[in-house]
Amino acid sequence: ELILNLVGREFRVRYRGGWPLLWVAALQPLVVVLVYLFGLHTVMKVPVPNYPLFLAAGCLHWTMFSSILLGLCRAVTGNANLVCKVRFPLEILLFSLSLGLFWLLFPALGGQFWPGLLLYPLLLALNLAFLSGTALMVSALQVYFEGFQELVGLLIRVLFWFSPVIYSFAALPSSISRWLLGLNPAVAFLDCYRGLLYDRSYPDTAHWLALFGWTGLSLWLGRLIFFRLAPTFAD
Repeated sequence: ELILNLVGREFRVRYRGGWPLLWVAALQPLVVVLVYLFGLHTVMKVPVPNYPLFLAAGCLHWTMFSSILLGLCRAVTGNANLVCKVRFPLEILLFSLSLGLFWLLFPALGGQFWPGLLLYPLLLALNLAFLSGTALMVSALQVYFEGFQELVGLLIRVLFWFSPVIYSFAALPSSISRWLLGLNPAVAFLDCYRGLLYDRSYPDTAHWLALFGWTGLSLWLGRLIFFRLAPTFAD
């Protein structure tokens, strides 16, 4: 009941314009894909086969990664009257709408259904679990450091270029790829998404270790920091 009330309140406050405004927000990730597609595929002629599907698989999931983290930085400070409760992340609902549109367009983009796609729900669940732990961490730290959200935004902009969003992870030298896989959590998730959706390949052992490692670390560290700091949020 609490979650339903919080979701209803967020919708009323953020989307006073009704369903059209909600759909505009849900279409934003796909608009970003179209902009990059025009610049990289039409203008710069990036030599990647079936580049629309390649780009959509990377951009759509990167948008989920960045928008949820930025949106939840102020989950505590933006809800002072509900300081004991973390608000429901509407970014997940918007991503669900965008993801539904993506799957409707998947065959038209050249995507093919194959058995490996059965792993997609598991990959998505791990990704959301990782983001949940990270959101606990950043929302708690934002209480004590007013400019922390700006720092997160800067970090996300830097990580964009060190993540396989608009380029192929396989094209990187092995020394650089191993370094990125171990230091950037977005790499493992984005490369696995693209492997399932574009390359029709299963994640290898290194990627599975990175996925579960980053997810476990995020949940453990996020809960540790959040519940350690939570008693002093009201102060």
